[in-house]
Amino acid sequence: MRIKNLIYNLNYKPFLRNYILLESNPDFSDNTKAVFDELIRLKVNEKYKLIWLVDNKKDFKDIKIKNVKFITRKKRNTIRYRLFAKYIIDCNKYIKKLNKNQFRIHLRHGTDFKDASFYNSNIGSVDVLIQLSDFFINIPSSSSFGIDKSKMIATGYPRNDWLFREDPIFKKQFKSRGQKVIVWMPTYRNHKTNTTSEKARTSIKFKCGMPTIESETQLQKLNTFLAKKNIILIFKPHPAEDISTLKSLNLSNIKIISNEDLIKNKYSTIYHLLSISDALITDYSSIYYDYLLLDKPIGLATPDYDEFMKKVGFIFDDLKPNLPGEYFETFNGLIKFLKNVADGKDNFKKERTAKKKLYHAHFDDKSTERVIKILLNQMAKDK
Repeated sequence: MRIKNLIYNLNYKPFLRNYILLESNPDFSDNTKAVFDELIRLKVNEKYKLIWLVDNKKDFKDIKIKNVKFITRKKRNTIRYRLFAKYIIDCNKYIKKLNKNQFRIHLRHGTDFKDASFYNSNIGSVDVLIQLSDFFINIPSSSSFGIDKSKMIATGYPRNDWLFREDPIFKKQFKSRGQKVIVWMPTYRNHKTNTTSEKARTSIKFKCGMPTIESETQLQKLNTFLAKKNIILIFKPHPAEDISTLKSLNLSNIKIISNEDLIKNKYSTIYHLLSISDALITDYSSIYYDYLLLDKPIGLATPDYDEFMKKVGFIFDDLKPNLPGEYFETFNGLIKFLKNVADGKDNFKKERTAKKKLYHAHFDDKSTERVIKILLNQMAKDK
């Protein structure tokens, strides 16, 4: 540790290289991917080498962009880049500064929702931490980062820019024949290998991998209802969730999409998919905040609310007044929400709008530009 601290504090700024380190989880996605796309558009890669730290560089062998390199995330592979990179842009698996002269922008993977104090406290030294609004800068949970509030800037999240631009590939795939598209993104609960190490694991098991659905019969009924109402339900499970039963049924109006599917779709993200959606179903995920920007219905499947509150904890004492939407705990509640969406009923629009103004400082597709401006200003200072 002493050697590490010595290296960090050595004034070897002249030895820094024109490297920009990038990270996200899943790889090549999220807020960092939005910033990367804009850096390429601005031809920043003409002067700087953009280096992605990923789980397996072979997954990105087809990407051929000048001065863009993918490195498998192992210490022996990454140490020289981590030591000598001028800039670090991360959002999930922290890339901690090894040199005090490096400039690091942390874009965040999610917004304060569940208790994430342990995760936040491991962030390391950061020069800029991106937030959605002043509300999240000033709430008590933000202190767990151990970062001065002056370093927190409410630019909005770059990934949310994609919400405002309908993705042509997904639109063509799911919007034919006037179909409505509902995306369901549940929080992780039960590991497919039955491990019990995760704090978020709950005792209520969902055999089909979908909260509130208790049997294959209900899945079949759900599919029949969706077909009748001309709705496509796109289910995006957590990678660790067991959805083998759901997959085996191969239902016509319930589509499963994975991180791998998104990568195959020209490196799209869940936000590209949400751009063509008509409603969202979630539960204890901070994607709730992001989706507020679209002013569309949000359903919250919370059959294990009390246990989740006790085991994990939230930043709010009660979710419902702070995260307005149509909450349901049963299969019948799910069907009721879907029927309301099909019929164009949005019972919580007024409440959501009020919270959107509190939770977001910006309602546009310019968050990436605001982050890029911070980086370019720093680059200008470093000349």
